[in-house]
Amino acid sequence: MSKFLTSLFLAGVSCMPLLATDAFAQDKVTLRLVWWGSEGRTSATLQAIKQFEERHPDIHVQAEALPFDGYMDKLSTQIAANDAPDVIQLPVEYVSQLASGGALLDLDAVDLAKLDPATTQAANIDGKQLAVASGLSATAIVANKSLFKAANVPLPDDATWTWDDFAATSKAISKGSASGVVGTQALGTDLTSFEAYLRQNGSQVYDAQGNILIEPEDVIPYLELTKKIIQEGGSYGAETSSEVTALPIEQTPSATNTAAMGFWASAQFTALAKASGEDLTLLRLPSMTGKAGAHQMSIGVAQYWSVSSRSAHPAEAQALLDFIVNDVDAGKALLIVRGTPPNSDVRDAIASNLSPTDAVAANFIGTLSTEAISVPLPPAGYGTFRDIFRRYTAQYLFGRLSAEDAANQMIGELKNNIVP
Repeated sequence: MSKFLTSLFLAGVSCMPLLATDAFAQDKVTLRLVWWGSEGRTSATLQAIKQFEERHPDIHVQAEALPFDGYMDKLSTQIAANDAPDVIQLPVEYVSQLASGGALLDLDAVDLAKLDPATTQAANIDGKQLAVASGLSATAIVANKSLFKAANVPLPDDATWTWDDFAATSKAISKGSASGVVGTQALGTDLTSFEAYLRQNGSQVYDAQGNILIEPEDVIPYLELTKKIIQEGGSYGAETSSEVTALPIEQTPSATNTAAMGFWASAQFTALAKASGEDLTLLRLPSMTGKAGAHQMSIGVAQYWSVSSRSAHPAEAQALLDFIVNDVDAGKALLIVRGTPPNSDVRDAIASNLSPTDAVAANFIGTLSTEAISVPLPPAGYGTFRDIFRRYTAQYLFGRLSAEDAANQMIGELKNNIVP
């Protein structure tokens, strides 16, 4: 019995009728559930919602699938207007920020027993469980084997390749490919791989206490590498790089087969493979030294689920969230559209249901498990850094700022946005 159902039983609600009828108030309630993601994620989520509504006919779930671009701006506006969705999919970097403002509910009725303990502990703030993982994922390079073959460039040994190898491979693919095809999507647009790059060089953006540790000398080599790859023809220029970040996943160069490599969460692999129609695979990030295990990659939370602290129906909202993360039937509907399930029973139950591409993503997580590192939950205010990072990288690539000025201004703006 889940913790949610146990709490109802202890409160005097019979568990027998709960299995056949709605367990909540006499009046039908409506819950809003909001997320971002691909068409595949939306379809799977709607299927899981349908199952939940069948079990709880007195609860209606209003589904809201939004594009990622502008997602947090819209959500922040709704929270400020006291119109937040009941159940919310959140980027990892926004959990602390919303928690500090009291926007998230303590999930005391969601069963945590079978969830990945590291991820639940990371989102337990001051003794309150303010979020649970939607899935486990890792940022990797999605490589198009068909484009590698067409360019007569071999796939790298991702256990030992370096950033110099990555730059050379990108250049070689562009040189050997048809017009309009490049070796890689722009390097300076993905924050998670940038964080891994920093760790490989003995630095990090923040520590477990929320202190900002990054220095300009940590950022400058990364910016220069990004420009080098563009100047050598391994990627497209600054204008296209900026435009691509706002595209739906199905319209990105990785999905349209116009870039042989791109930085993506492993949870997005199936959506990319479906859109591409080509033979894709996942590669570890390059490292500085080329030594096995030196990638400093993390297996993290693809996204978190939370409940609004102002939900008019907190019990029902937690029931929905408990169902999404803990129910085997929900797991079979969702599979790995948000990453490898955090519930161990669900992972076991869906193993035989995975498509070949889903299995690639799940196996990639398994391969990383012995070498991946853990990272702390980002500090409040860190959610703004993705846009800051991209904006100053673009300013440098457009030639409007030097690498030194871009690095200094990037770090200065990040520090100003961190909530003490």
